[in-house]
Amino acid sequence: MKMQLNKKFWSFKDTKTHKKSNKKYLSANTIRLFVFDKSFLLQVKCKEDKNTTQYVIPYKFMSNVWPNGFYTGLSSNGIIRFSDSDIIRVIG
Repeated sequence: MKMQLNKKFWSFKDTKTHKKSNKKYLSANTIRLFVFDKSFLLQVKCKEDKNTTQYVIPYKFMSNVWPNGFYTGLSSNGIIRFSDSDIIRVIG
């Protein structure tokens, strides 16, 4: 199976420690933690009420089944966790 490189709103150059990542680094069964050094503002669906949205600044992405995983970010409600499917739009 051929692995796809990152198809997300961010790239490896936006992270602190994985700027030189490549396909062989993205092997199966590896837990990856990407900490962003670039700020993004996202509009995401609220987990409790999918009709409500909130704005969040993600600060890390964690995955054990690349490219799927989840984000941890800061919102006006505190720390939240969300996935790519929860993202409505990237603002900045």
